[in-house]
Amino acid sequence: MQGNDILSSVQNRVMLYIRKYKMIQPGQKIVVGVSGGPDSSALLHVLMSLRGKLDAELIVAHVEHGMRAQQSVEDAQYVVSMAQRMGLSVYVKHCDVPSYAKEHGLSQEQAGRIIRYDFFRQICRYRGCNSIAVAHNKDDNAETILLHILRGSGLDGLVGIRPVRGDIIRPLLDVSRTDIEAYCAAAGMNPRRDYTNNDPSYMRNRIRLKLIPFLSQNFNPNIVDSLVRMSHILSDDNEFLSMCVEEAFKRSVHIDDDIAVLHIPDFKTLHKALQRRLLRYIISKLKGDADSIEYLHIEQLMAYIEQGCVGQKLTLPADIMAEHGNDKVYIYLQCAVRIMSEPFCYTISVPGDTYVKNGQAVLSSCIIDKSDITDYNSNVSVAYMDADKVHFPIYIRNRRPGDRFMPIGSNGHKKLKEYFIDEKIPRIYRDSIPLIASDHEILWVIGHRLSDTCKVNESTRRVLRLTYKTTGYNE
Repeated sequence: MQGNDILSSVQNRVMLYIRKYKMIQPGQKIVVGVSGGPDSSALLHVLMSLRGKLDAELIVAHVEHGMRAQQSVEDAQYVVSMAQRMGLSVYVKHCDVPSYAKEHGLSQEQAGRIIRYDFFRQICRYRGCNSIAVAHNKDDNAETILLHILRGSGLDGLVGIRPVRGDIIRPLLDVSRTDIEAYCAAAGMNPRRDYTNNDPSYMRNRIRLKLIPFLSQNFNPNIVDSLVRMSHILSDDNEFLSMCVEEAFKRSVHIDDDIAVLHIPDFKTLHKALQRRLLRYIISKLKGDADSIEYLHIEQLMAYIEQGCVGQKLTLPADIMAEHGNDKVYIYLQCAVRIMSEPFCYTISVPGDTYVKNGQAVLSSCIIDKSDITDYNSNVSVAYMDADKVHFPIYIRNRRPGDRFMPIGSNGHKKLKEYFIDEKIPRIYRDSIPLIASDHEILWVIGHRLSDTCKVNESTRRVLRLTYKTTGYNE
């Protein structure tokens, strides 16, 4: 294929691919991640050539990783020069990926990816952009699929690289590496070369340099196209299963204060394939992804749901915990529960409003004549107490060692912990439940029960009315 032919062929294919997946809409701004290598250089050139048809504004972003000494610096200079020749804005970040990786316990590949995408999104916000274009190609997709197969991935992994994922678009995903190299040559570009791409210590490099050529020569000369075709077929299946999981989530799970409450009877009606996917989906909801959760961990969680005892806990990677509670399992991040459990104590203004937990809730109080009340039965958010039986000052706080409680209608006091156990309140919630207290005497477990010691009766004259409301506000 002649030079002009390869240019027009690739540009036409990319344009069709962009339209097929609705990657870019007229008038949008796009951050283009450019490393300076053949793939990203071709991506920028193609998008620049299609800019009029796309009616899009392009902004170039480059991360200099600080990993290849002068070569890395020259990569940045190449990208800046290329963007300036095209009349495009360009932003460069200089960083030390090896130090970041060491500090955060990551591989250099993981650290570089985190830094790059953080920077791209920073520029996206700064310039008011809609999407970030990156230069993954068809061969990258095949390599990713093989990598996931070798790691024992499920269907999600076999789908490979998605054309669009959130704010990330991949216009070159249907273009082969061979065509990209030919495109760069036809366009007169001399892109940068990263020698670490030939380092066999990286598994992805070994797949590209050894496994794919071996499979191509000995089994299937079209192995890349075959793998990508398989990923397209599985993508539809995966999308259908994802829809089933979302429906199962609505039926079986609710999120309460960053805690996923899974209803075990509903969960057990699901096929095991949906059970596994639902658990990964729950974890993704809680922490944003399930990247650190492997098949082994999902199997542990499934066995725990099936066999665990009430109150028993399971610890998983990435700060994830599960706790059994009768016919429910509570799945949560330990860090979220630690925040919920932080001690708090506020003196209640009587009368007046007392704001709790940085304004997340407000307790309103007033003293009124009993004759002004037609119904003084307490509920989950309103309590009526005999004001003359209450020892002021009173406080709104969470539990403390030694707290005692005499639930209304009971014969005597019990430890608050015993009350929580009797009421089957999961341990993860106990430290966050607001209490109305006078010293160590609990007057009201908000949302649950009033104390018998301050109940309104026939001899009551003055009534203390307390109303607790959550605001949803957090400073």
